[in-house]
Amino acid sequence: MADKLGSSHCELQGNIFGFMQRISQFFVDLYNQIGDFIARIAKGAAAWIATAEYTTQRNLNEIRTWISGSL
Repeated sequence: MADKLGSSHCELQGNIFGFMQRISQFFVDLYNQIGDFIARIAKGAAAWIATAEYTTQRNLNEIRTWISGSL
């Protein structure tokens, strides 16, 4: 569609090209922001999993010690 418009209105070719570049850059930026967002979520989840594993192990050891001391 843009090529037909540019062919029939040569004076608009620069404006059409600029508009297409802005639209393209918008999607590049959007893609990068979505990728960064997903990476931050994955990093946070990995940190949480590591902490949760440590905390769970510590709690189980405390329960084991408490039970052993009760017997």
